Amino acid sequence: METKLVRKYETEEIVEAFKKGAVVAIKTDTVFGLGCIYNDLKAKERIKEIKGREKVKSLPMMVSGLKMLEEYCKVDEKTARLISAFSPGAITYILKRTAKLDAMITDGKDTVAVRIPNDELLLKIINELNCPILMTSANLSHHDNLCEYRDVYALFKDKVDVLVMENAHSLLASTIVDTTSGKLVILREGEIKEKELREVYEG
Repeated sequence: METKLVRKYETEEIVEAFKKGAVVAIKTDTVFGLGCIYNDLKAKERIKEIKGREKVKSLPMMVSGLKMLEEYCKVDEKTARLISAFSPGAITYILKRTAKLDAMITDGKDTVAVRIPNDELLLKIINELNCPILMTSANLSHHDNLCEYRDVYALFKDKVDVLVMENAHSLLASTIVDTTSGKLVILREGEIKEKELREVYEG
């Protein structure tokens, strides 16, 4: 398999690749990512194989906004405040899935990691697909994150179907919060810090 290189303005080609079950290496508003359409189980497993990711470890999901997020995830009032204050942006929420999100996509889990990216290209792709995408960092598991497309190409040449030749915004991954217990639990701190999260969440 030969990795196809495309530019960010070739949106139609990128969207078609996602629709056909491709694994796409693409920039995000944080680190460089590997993505696929959310309901393609074969593509999801390919991403895990490419990264050397544990089979039982599910992939994070990206959506275009609160409306789409609420179709696939359960959102309480306090979490909605966080989303309103910090999304789109570098924050990932651990939320309980709705019945619309099949457990096979979340590897049997009742929860999913979901984010609204602050990235024009990704939001356009998700809107044109009219459904979420699965997206994880474009690196080997337990190795450093990557930001430049040339580094991603060197690592994953002929392993991914499509690579978008545009650098990511940061080497710092998103903040991760879990609100499924009714309390705010910070699993990973990124650009968005605990103090400001608690101020919004706790009102």
